Amino acid sequence: MLQRLFTSRTRTKLLKLFFLDRKREFYLRELARITGENPNSVGRELKNLSEGGIVTERKKGNQKLYAANESLPIHEDLRRLVLKTLGFGEVLSGELSKLGKIKFCIVYGSFAIGDEVSESDLDILIIGDLDEEKLIEVVRGLEEELSRDINYILWTAKEFKNKSRQGHHLLLDIVEKPVIMIVGDEDEFRKTVEGQNHPKSKNRQRAGKKNF
Repeated sequence: MLQRLFTSRTRTKLLKLFFLDRKREFYLRELARITGENPNSVGRELKNLSEGGIVTERKKGNQKLYAANESLPIHEDLRRLVLKTLGFGEVLSGELSKLGKIKFCIVYGSFAIGDEVSESDLDILIIGDLDEEKLIEVVRGLEEELSRDINYILWTAKEFKNKSRQGHHLLLDIVEKPVIMIVGDEDEFRKTVEGQNHPKSKNRQRAGKKNF
């Protein structure tokens, strides 16, 4: 099912929009304008996505409104997959790899937890030795593409280890909640932070990890 989802250019553009702004409802022509695709192609893909339960549709006057179907059992898994690939994951990991050596790149906060709204910023923690001036250029380009502000924190590997030993409040907060791992191993990241006698939360929800 998931493999078939990404076979159409129009469909992938629609999935990206729906999952980057999953609380928002779209009109067909609005989606055609944003994606730059033919309204007929958009209509066909919306029909497919609706029949598959991935999006919902409801009538408003003579038109229909479409949105991500949050009641779908695999909604959260699909959302994470789309965000890691079509949304920003592959673009971010690809661009970062050109800037230097990266140990970890983690999306945390509202996007990772799953309670983001249209105005939510994207919060990213990057551990590595990068050219920050070039990183700023990458971030600005991604902000324009996603139409969202991006808040990033850049630490060297040494800074990360020191802050882990010190029990830095941000790190302790990150490991207690789901994250979206863009670069690096999530277990290794958590072990580095939690290894400083920080108790693991038994009720913590673990996000699926993906290495790029």
